[in-house]
Amino acid sequence: MVHSANAADGLSVLFREGTSTNKGKLFDVESISHIRADGAHLVKTVYRPSTCGTHVLSLQVMNTTAEGQATIEVTVDALRAIDDLKALTRGIRHTDGFVQPLAAARAAFENGSTSAGVAALQQFKVRVQAVLQPNVMSASLAALLLEKVDQVLSCVR
Repeated sequence: MVHSANAADGLSVLFREGTSTNKGKLFDVESISHIRADGAHLVKTVYRPSTCGTHVLSLQVMNTTAEGQATIEVTVDALRAIDDLKALTRGIRHTDGFVQPLAAARAAFENGSTSAGVAALQQFKVRVQAVLQPNVMSASLAALLLEKVDQVLSCVR
């Protein structure tokens, strides 16, 4: 929420991953066309982190002293991610070779065995990398599958 004691026009709100003092990585800029005197304006953004863990997000209103900061904890829902991977593999030839390690990973995570879940996801990843052939799956699908697996693996170790 951006508050203003005086009327203000044409404000730019910068959103960064990192604090405003260390000039973190800019991920969004939103405009506020006008705020009335003693008014407020809700500014929204979408943040898509590439890693799990603690992230500090900050905002700064250009040409003012207004700034703010929030700390968030980014996690992954391994079971949902595995379900997403299963859905993506449905159209692949010889699906069984991909479904088996995903089923093993899901069962392991459900039973609280993170190391077995990680091992099964790594097996899935190896199988995807081994079949980078147009007659099995497209390179873009393989890249998407590998990216999703890496996101889960970076969070559950």
